Amino acid sequence: MAVTTIQDNSFLQTIDIGLQGLLYTKFGDIFKLEDIKKGVVMCPKDIAQRQIAEYRGATEVEFINLWRTNLAPDWKRMRTAAARRGFLMQYVDILTKADIGRIKAVPVKMTYDVWAWTHYRERLNLMAERFLFWQQDNPNLNLNLEVKYDNEIAEYPTELDLHFGDIIDESMVAEKFDKGQIYIHKFSVQVDGYVFVADTLKTVSKIIFKVYDNDALETDADYEEIIVDDSNKNTELELALRLIVREYT
Repeated sequence: MAVTTIQDNSFLQTIDIGLQGLLYTKFGDIFKLEDIKKGVVMCPKDIAQRQIAEYRGATEVEFINLWRTNLAPDWKRMRTAAARRGFLMQYVDILTKADIGRIKAVPVKMTYDVWAWTHYRERLNLMAERFLFWQQDNPNLNLNLEVKYDNEIAEYPTELDLHFGDIIDESMVAEKFDKGQIYIHKFSVQVDGYVFVADTLKTVSKIIFKVYDNDALETDADYEEIIVDDSNKNTELELALRLIVREYT
């Protein structure tokens, strides 16, 4: 589970790292990967072999690489509570309770391309079977968001849904006799992510209601009239409402 602090790091980078770690957890044993940094790399396909060679000090295959290829607002989730109102967190100062922390979020769709490289085709078959069963288990990415205020650190857990695309064979069959057989499978992962921002809200410490007696009013200016415009209106309720003046402090 990755953790990000909202004032210091982007949550987008945290999702990148979180998905990288999740792929290592899911498939690392199939490809005999012993190190996440040297086994699952964040780079495009075109430079993946060179990147692995830089990390391992040798030209080797058995590895996974991924790259975020698209980032777009998710309009279907724009009406959620996180996007419209945000989530209230802890008080900035527990003694005064004058301000309360808030996290607002913009829902985004994040698309990643993932490639698995190996000399052994059977390893890709094993990965494909596990990949297909993974889709049946309500796949998600669990991350923690830490928000720093003056005197408090609030932690907010997030559970991001994952959606998968088809598995596509991009094996280098034509180069078998020149470079050796390299099998490559590609699939896409879409993350229902968020972009977060933290701010504070003033709290309401006191609300004063003044109620006036209708018989004691000298002029109409002494009260606020609330008109209930409805053919089935409750006249007694209308009379009660028009006698209330609200003052907020």
